[in-house]
Amino acid sequence: MKQGLFEVFGEGKLGLKADDLNQHSLAIIESGMVIPEGMVIATQIFDWLVEDYSLSEGVLFEDIEKHGCPNFLLSVNEEILGRMEAGKPYAIRSSALSERGGTGIYKSTFFWPSGNKDEDLQGLWRCEAQVYASEFTADARLWRERNNAPIGMAILIQPIIGFHFDKYFLPPLAGTAYTSYQGLPTVRAVLGLSTKAVNGEGRIYNVPSDHALNLQRDMWDQEKVDALTADGICQTPTQFEEIHGELGCCFAAFNKLFEHLAELQKHGNFYLEWAAYQDTIYIVQCAPYEDRLPGDLSFDSSNYFALLEGKDVLHSGRATCKCVVYVKAWSVKIAHLLEDLNENVKDHLLIILQDATSELANLMTNEFGTHEDARLAFRHFSNALAVVEQQYTYTEHQWENLHAQGKTRADHSSGRGASHFEQLCGRVNILYIGAQFDEVPLLALPGKINYRGDEDICIWETEAEVVVDAAKKTGFVYISKQVYGKKNEFS
Repeated sequence: MKQGLFEVFGEGKLGLKADDLNQHSLAIIESGMVIPEGMVIATQIFDWLVEDYSLSEGVLFEDIEKHGCPNFLLSVNEEILGRMEAGKPYAIRSSALSERGGTGIYKSTFFWPSGNKDEDLQGLWRCEAQVYASEFTADARLWRERNNAPIGMAILIQPIIGFHFDKYFLPPLAGTAYTSYQGLPTVRAVLGLSTKAVNGEGRIYNVPSDHALNLQRDMWDQEKVDALTADGICQTPTQFEEIHGELGCCFAAFNKLFEHLAELQKHGNFYLEWAAYQDTIYIVQCAPYEDRLPGDLSFDSSNYFALLEGKDVLHSGRATCKCVVYVKAWSVKIAHLLEDLNENVKDHLLIILQDATSELANLMTNEFGTHEDARLAFRHFSNALAVVEQQYTYTEHQWENLHAQGKTRADHSSGRGASHFEQLCGRVNILYIGAQFDEVPLLALPGKINYRGDEDICIWETEAEVVVDAAKKTGFVYISKQVYGKKNEFS
């Protein structure tokens, strides 16, 4: 049954991503952009799956997949495959009842039908199982709690926009956009799939590019591009004539994107995910967005001392934090402890090392010697009011020594921290500052508590005032001079 842009299978709701595209489709189209039509598996299928397989928090993708595709979904998938074109890739996106997109909490994946029915049915089920499993993570639960939203998942299926090149399929240019971010239209662009842009990479534009060659030079700095093959998503070098030839063909469309954003803003402010091909901008995700302008940030700082100032910031506002949490090191063990702390402490200032937000944290090993994803995630800071990333720079000699010891470290001092953090909290009002600062005045404060006895997580029961003005690219942290006594539940 057709509902708006999408052919819908099953009863129930379409999820927020699909609903937003339907609701705002007229405004998007009138603004000069195109939304690819697709298909939606409604929430009824998810509800049946939960009941039949007794799914609950902590269930893994492999746990769901091994059950095999249930008959009520198998018949749907057979019909979906009948509507797909073999050799053309599709995005299999989450469309949860709690999330409009842009958080990185829920899974989206890609499917490339081969034309072999049995293989395609298995491949499609594998993609669906990954999406459904993402509703049962701790991050997803905390997201629902923070937004007072119900559990439930629809799946949105859309064709990928782009061109074939060798064994690859990719859009020439894609990314994210805000009709207004801190008062300016803001576009983040990358070559290839928008996945890198969603993760905070790419070049940011507030105005159109002044020449096609300049756009190509900007994109030339991107060493790798995310592309699709029949085996899934991969990375390939960007310096190919075919890629930059297609990029040149969509230069005019990219520049018109700013006109489209201005027209769309007449209907409100939005977050978009887009792809450019030839002379057209395609919108694959659209959600209402509140442009959080600074407002009055003044306060009486006479009873505070200034801990730090940073220019790598995200969001604007002022937060009065009830306590300060400082994480002195990062490991799998610390990541687990911080997840526990986040469940028990609220309205705090969290200070972490830049290693925690780096992809290097995905390479850490646990106490059993196996790799575990320890990168900072929503479950580590969902109850914080502000997050500070302590940044470092290294000399060439330090880099060589760290590498020789197998301790290669991240360096976000060039302003990349906020870009990494945008995916984590771009849709929630948690302030972020990335800065290099001296932690000694903080460590000298009396009343330090080691959380669960671990010396690498320190808590002070003292107020902290965090002030961020993203328009001016400045952020400050002030610590109260009054420190309260220890509480045993933290020790």
